[in-house]
Amino acid sequence: MNNRILFELSPWFIIICLLAGLAYAVLLYRKKNPWGSVASWILGIMRFLLVSVIAFLLLGPLIRHIQNTIIKPSFVIALDNSRSVAETFPESEFNDLVIQLDELGRNLNRSLDDLAIKDLQGKDHERITDIAFDAPYTDLNRMIHDIGNDYEGKNLAGIILVSDGIYNQGASPLYSSFGFPVYTVGVGDTTEKEDISLRSLNYNKIVYQGNKFLLQAEIYNKGYQGRSISAEVWNRGRMLDRKLVEIQSDNGLQVVEFELEAENNGMQRYELMLSPLESEFSLENNALNAFIEVVEGKQKILLLAGAPHPDLKAIRGIIEKNDNYEIDMVLPGIGEKETEKYDLVILHQLPDSKNTFNAELEQLEKDGTPVFYILGNNTNINRFNSRNQSLTIKPMRSQRDNVFIALNPGFDLFSIDESFNSIAYELPPITVPFGEYALKGGSVPVIYQRIGRITVQKPLLIINKNAATREAVLTGEGLWKWRLNEYLLTNDFTGIDNLINKTIQFLSAKEDRRKFRTYPVRNENWDNEPVIFESEIYNDIYEKIYDQKIDLSITDEENNRYDYSYIISQANSQFRISGLSPGVYSYQARTNLNGTVQLNEGTFAVKQLLLEIVDLKADFNLLRELSRRTSGKFYTIGEINALTENLQTSDARSLIYSADRYSAIINLKWIFFVIMALITLEWGARKYLGGY
Repeated sequence: MNNRILFELSPWFIIICLLAGLAYAVLLYRKKNPWGSVASWILGIMRFLLVSVIAFLLLGPLIRHIQNTIIKPSFVIALDNSRSVAETFPESEFNDLVIQLDELGRNLNRSLDDLAIKDLQGKDHERITDIAFDAPYTDLNRMIHDIGNDYEGKNLAGIILVSDGIYNQGASPLYSSFGFPVYTVGVGDTTEKEDISLRSLNYNKIVYQGNKFLLQAEIYNKGYQGRSISAEVWNRGRMLDRKLVEIQSDNGLQVVEFELEAENNGMQRYELMLSPLESEFSLENNALNAFIEVVEGKQKILLLAGAPHPDLKAIRGIIEKNDNYEIDMVLPGIGEKETEKYDLVILHQLPDSKNTFNAELEQLEKDGTPVFYILGNNTNINRFNSRNQSLTIKPMRSQRDNVFIALNPGFDLFSIDESFNSIAYELPPITVPFGEYALKGGSVPVIYQRIGRITVQKPLLIINKNAATREAVLTGEGLWKWRLNEYLLTNDFTGIDNLINKTIQFLSAKEDRRKFRTYPVRNENWDNEPVIFESEIYNDIYEKIYDQKIDLSITDEENNRYDYSYIISQANSQFRISGLSPGVYSYQARTNLNGTVQLNEGTFAVKQLLLEIVDLKADFNLLRELSRRTSGKFYTIGEINALTENLQTSDARSLIYSADRYSAIINLKWIFFVIMALITLEWGARKYLGGY
C-alpha cells in the first residue's frame, strides 16, 4: 500500500501555517516569564507545533491510499457428465476412467492455487467421483459461457474441458469466442459402432379423430447392408402397422412412412419399435414415441350468400387452407347445409331485401351462432341494423363510397401480422355504404376507412366480443380484390388470409365460462422437467379468487393413480410435479366452490429425452479445433499427466488490481491525540512552573 498527501489548496500554504505557529509562539513566550529561558524555548516549540498543526488541518489535506490486490490465476475443470460419455464404455472401463479423471483433479488441485470442478449444469463438486454421468443433453457452448460469466472480473487462466465432443443442444462452441484458453481432454470412442437407430419421428402434433395421418420415421444404420429389420407401430398395447425394411447401404439414413388412422380422442402415444439385430451396440435407440393429440372434429363454418360473388371463392379458399375448419357454402338453389349446428356462420350481403334464407337466419339467431357479416350492394341496411348487435349505419340515399384501409393502432383483441401491416396501405379500395356509422356495445374497430390520405372514424372491419353472440362486420365487398393485389405485390396471399383467419378463429372460439380451470401449461413435457399445472378459480361475477384447496389426481397408462393436494394464492397459482415416467397421463382436478364440487379433466404426455443415445461417436476434431482457436491444447485420456505438467509450468500470471482511496487527515484519530497531548503538556508545564 502506497500513501500520498494531497491538498485542496496550494502546498505553499504550509509555509503560512508554519509562520502562523512561529508568530504565535514568539508573541506568547518572548516576554519575561517566571520560568527560565530554556523552559520558554520548550513551551514555545510546543505552542509552535500546536498552532501549525491546527492551521495545517484547516487546509483540508487528504491522504491517498493506493491499495494493490493480487488475484491468483484460476482454473476450472468442466466435466461433460452426459449419458453419451458413460454409454460408450463397459462398466468396468468406465469406472477406471472416472478414477483417472479424479486423479487428474486431485493432482491439479495440489499444484494450482485455485481450481474448481463444474458439471454441465454448472454445479460445483469437490471430487469427480461424486458426479453422476446422467445428464440427458449436452450444451457445451452454454457450459463454457456460463463459466466465463461466473469468473467475470476474476483471473480465469483456463478451462479444462473433459468431453466426448458430442453436443445435441445449443450452438457449436466453435462459433463463439472466449477470452481464455480451453484445454480439452477427449474421452469416448471415435470409431462408429455397428448399430441400428431411430433418429427421429416426424408427424403432426394434432390430428382429427377418424382422419388418417402420416408417421414418418428416420432409420439410421451402420453396417448390416442387405439385412432386413421389422418396424412396428403400437398404440394402447395393439400393433397398428408393421413394415419390413430392407437395409440398402452400409452407412445411411432411410425414411419409412406409416399411414395411420386416429381412432381414439385425447392425447395418444404411438410407439415405433425396430426389431433388434445381433451385435448391435445399443438397443435403447431402437424405439421412439410420438405423442399426438387427437381432437374430436373440425369446426364447421356455414357460408350463406344471396347471390354468386367473387368474394365467395376468396372466402372459401381462405378457410379451406386451414385444416381446423370445414366449410359448407350455400346459395339459393346451390349447395346444402350438412348439419344443423355450426360453429360460425358467414353472411355475405345478408339480410337482403328478398328475405333470402330468412328462416335460416332466424334459427341461427336462436341458436346463438357467432356471425360474420360481410356487407354489399344487396344488403338491406335497415334489416341489418335491427338484426346485428355491433353497428348501426344511417345510409344517405343508397350512395356508395370507395375506401382504402387504415390500421387501428389501438386494436388488441389479437395480433395483426406484419404480413398484413406491410401491404395494408397498398391495397385497392372496396365499396362500402355511404352514411353515418355508430358502434354498439363493445364493438372494436380492427381497421378504419381511409379516403385518400385521410383516415375517417368509420369502421371497415369491427369485432364485438361483448355481445350475447360474438359478431364481426366487414362493411364492404371486394375481398377478392385485396387478395389479388396482395399476390401481385408479394406473390402470396399471407396477409389477407391471416387477417380473415384470425377473425374467424376469434369468432368461432368457444368461450370458457367455467368457474374452475386446472390445466397443464404444456401438453407435452420432457421427463427431466416438472409438469406444471396452472389453476384459475372465479366467483359468480368472474373475479379471480384464491386460497382454495385443489385435489389433483393423475393416472398413468397402467391405471396407477397419484394424488396431490395444494392451495393456490395470488402470488403462486401453479403446482409442479416432478419425476413422472414417460407416457400419457389423464388428470382430474376438483375443488369445492360455495358447497358445489367443481371438476376439471384432461390429458398430457411426458416424453423421454433420448438425445444422448442417438449418436455415440465421439468428436475429437471439435475438441482439437476448440483448443486451437482459444490457444489451448488437446489431450487424450492417456496424456493427462502431460496436461498436469503443462498447467504447472504454464505462464499463467497473477493479476494486480490497484484501487485508490482518499481520506481526510483530520479524520485520523491519532491526529486528535497528538493535538490533545500538545495542549495538555503545555498547559500542565505552565501550571507546574507557576504560570497561568
